[in-house]
Order: sequence, then C-alpha cells, then structure tokens
Amino acid sequence: SRGLDPEKIQQSDLWWFGPAFLEVPAVNFPTYVDEIHNCEPYQRELKDNQMDSMCFLVQNNEILPIIDKCSSFLKLQRILAWCVRFKENTRNPLQITTGSLTN
Repeated sequence: SRGLDPEKIQQSDLWWFGPAFLEVPAVNFPTYVDEIHNCEPYQRELKDNQMDSMCFLVQNNEILPIIDKCSSFLKLQRILAWCVRFKENTRNPLQITTGSLTN
C-alpha cells in the first residue's frame, strides 16, 4: 500500500486477492517471482541510501593541554564553564544562554 493512492487500492486485485499463483496448488508455484521488476513504479518501495548522520572519533584528549595552560583553578573553572555553555547552546539553539557566567 506504500505509495499507492486509496482509489487505486480499491481497484487493485493484487491488494485484495494476492498474486495469481496463490490460487493454484503449491506444486505449480513459480520457482522465482520477479515482482520488483514486473510491477508498476508506484508499487515499489524504494530505499534511500543517503547517510543521515556522521560520527567522528577523537583519539587524543584535548582537555589536558587546557589544564596545563591555566595559571589558576578559577581560570580553568571559567574556561570549562564557557565550554559547557557553548556545548549546551549548540545542542539546543532554541534556549541559548547569554551574558556573563554566574556562580
């Protein structure tokens, strides 16, 4: 029924009665039924082979150089807070947090 108009389903013998070979004894069944190439285009279910997502694997730990470059724990804490805010703002662009950081 995918891609088939409701009016055409009402008129479709294949939909209501199935393939014609099912009306004969099983010994007379065809050995191979190539229904995909013998049916109308609207009867085919076409699969989209498009990639929906992408994944990247980072091998090195990027946080360690940041820790080494900070002169104080407070500075490191503020840098990480900005990073967390950036991450949250990119994940949910409808609720972007702006302004200065709070305690």
